[in-house]
Amino acid sequence: MSTKPRVLIVEDEIIVALFMEDVLSEFGYEVAGVVGQLDEAAAREPDYDRAVLDVHLNCRSGFD
Repeated sequence: MSTKPRVLIVEDEIIVALFMEDVLSEFGYEVAGVVGQLDEAAAREPDYDRAVLDVHLNCRSGFD
């Protein structure tokens, strides 16, 4: 079992999501997954410790 904190990336731009995945991995985090929509993130099982959300996700505010 991994002791690294697991992070979910919620980002609609794939290039940005891939970059974030690389950076988080370099800083010692395990990426639990990448989703492109807020509804998809909300429906997901909470198998992660933290989430990084895009502020402006698919023309919707990420603050909901």
